[in-house]
Amino acid sequence: MGAQVSTQAVRRLPKKASPETLTKTPRESPSTLSTVRDTGAPASKDEEAFLDSEMEVRDPHLHENLTKLGPVKIEPTLTKMHTADAMLGILQQRRRIEEQEEAHTGPTPLLNRIPIDDLYSMMEQRKRSTPGEFDTVEKQEELSKRYAVDKPTLAILLKYYNNVAVMPPALEDKNERRLAVWVNNAVEWKASVEKIEFKNEFYARAKAAAMKDNAPSPDVVQHLRNSTPRHGVETPDQIKEKKLKDLFED
Repeated sequence: MGAQVSTQAVRRLPKKASPETLTKTPRESPSTLSTVRDTGAPASKDEEAFLDSEMEVRDPHLHENLTKLGPVKIEPTLTKMHTADAMLGILQQRRRIEEQEEAHTGPTPLLNRIPIDDLYSMMEQRKRSTPGEFDTVEKQEELSKRYAVDKPTLAILLKYYNNVAVMPPALEDKNERRLAVWVNNAVEWKASVEKIEFKNEFYARAKAAAMKDNAPSPDVVQHLRNSTPRHGVETPDQIKEKKLKDLFED
């Protein structure tokens, strides 16, 4: 069979430019048109006519539809505020406190404006105090004068705030996490630490006893060492010695 000739016409590009291509060259490009629109520079009449014709080609009824719609009306958006909202009271209280702190220039601190560092120091003192020391009237008066806090506010701070005491890591926990405990004095702190240490000691002894129970007795180990293999069965020590011997021989 002979070769088949394709009947599809071969596309040939022109070797010379036509006169229309040389006379009707574009004066603008998409980049220059976008620059004119972005910068707000006044466009020429030819550019405006070109833009209008381009928009009409895309949507012939665009101008008519925009005329029917008319100018855009933006309705004002109002957010309903509830005067009884608790969050508004919190924000107003914060603003009032900030204004008082900015206006204060005296050497003495403002009442009930305890810094976070002083609060941390007071809670650390309670962790190291004796039982009932922070409940006495003398101690509360001392703290009230030192930190410029009235007694009702001081009572709230001591009741609901504290610095946690970090315990030693627990051995039974694989991640070795540390427990945080609320303590009110040095005795409670010491008791919490001793409780964790007692659990760790109990866990360590139980683990050692379990390993000791699973280990073979000395008599069994000696018997295995002195016994001879029967029916081709070798002891673990003989297998180990054989492997070492083969390794050095190689």
